[in-house]
Amino acid sequence: MNRSLLAILTGATAAAALVAAPLLHQRGRLAEILTQPVMLQEGLSPRPAPDPNKIVGVLPRWKEARGSGSKSDGELRAAESVQHLTAAECRAAAETAVAAGDKAPLSDLLGRWASLDGAAAFAWLDRHPDLVELVINDAGPAWAASDPAGFAQWLLSYQPGEGRGYKTSARDLAAMLAPYDLCAAVRISVEKDPHLGASLYCNQLELGRLLRSPRDAEALGAELAAHPEWFNTTRGIGGPKDILPALRSCWENLDPNGCARWLDGHPELVAKAYPLKTETGGYLLPAARPEAAADRLVATAPPEERRKRMNAVIVGWAENDLNAAGEWLAVQPDAPDKWKAVRTFAVAAVKEDPQAAMQWADSIPDPAEHARTQRRVFAKWADTDPAAAAAWLRESGWRDSQLQAARDILVSAAK
Repeated sequence: MNRSLLAILTGATAAAALVAAPLLHQRGRLAEILTQPVMLQEGLSPRPAPDPNKIVGVLPRWKEARGSGSKSDGELRAAESVQHLTAAECRAAAETAVAAGDKAPLSDLLGRWASLDGAAAFAWLDRHPDLVELVINDAGPAWAASDPAGFAQWLLSYQPGEGRGYKTSARDLAAMLAPYDLCAAVRISVEKDPHLGASLYCNQLELGRLLRSPRDAEALGAELAAHPEWFNTTRGIGGPKDILPALRSCWENLDPNGCARWLDGHPELVAKAYPLKTETGGYLLPAARPEAAADRLVATAPPEERRKRMNAVIVGWAENDLNAAGEWLAVQPDAPDKWKAVRTFAVAAVKEDPQAAMQWADSIPDPAEHARTQRRVFAKWADTDPAAAAAWLRESGWRDSQLQAARDILVSAAK
């Protein structure tokens, strides 16, 4: 049963009473169940025993509701049929179903029970490990929704396997907690799996569904700031430091100024979370103060890597903000490290302003590199707008050898 449907039913009145079958063979078993002492060490709180005459009709009502209407209607009505039960009644009904070999109602019964007393429901599941995977997708979200702190505390000590029937990963169980306590879900996920546990929260779309307000984003930012050790790990897909870029993207949609203030206040975390690489191999700079991030990347590169680092900065930056990348590049000192980045920028600029791209190519002092960049810029221009490229060529003043090469490019582009 989908937990979102069951949540709608919480507090709903029970369906109209139905006439229960006598089921006399169940009454003896019920009496035995309902008179059993409930042991505190199992986590089950003592409560007055429910009336066996009331419990004996639960399963027939559930089955009748489940078989009514369409599949989705039947599921909804079956879940509704147990929403009036107390925790003790859920336990008794679950015991009755198990004794009868009928597992079908257990997901709804354990979901209802967990919403009332998750610790007791999961203590009961510890004694029935063969049922865990059957009901965990209902019981887990129900407990997380009604008692996030209790579910989080249980999850901290959770270990899959151990003969208890739990196969679901701690990361997937923490995802059940995330809509109700995102910070706890992230913290537990990383604790249980430092390398991949945070993968869900590194996805901008998934994280965006969980961040409903700037306050949510601020809380997650505070959680990240409270764990600087997360940013010392080697970056990998799903690592905890990868949460920050996803958070930034979502936070900027909710409150760009608040996001910028947080990033400015945590430069050491930003430096460790970035740079991320784009698909083209460039660096993905933060939207807030990208110039500072670019300066830091170049300044911290070893001398032999600086040329490559500056070029990667331009590759990634030009994809997202060509003008800002150009402004930053224009004020960099004229040095050998700069010219590869200028060539990259000139080719990228063709799509926006081909003539400006040619001016960038002209600024390269090395004659051979200058000529190669001009040809690349012209070839890209000819692919996108051959008529404009041809018109420019007639006024270019290029040497005859250059003109012939350019005409060959135009012929090739026309084919």
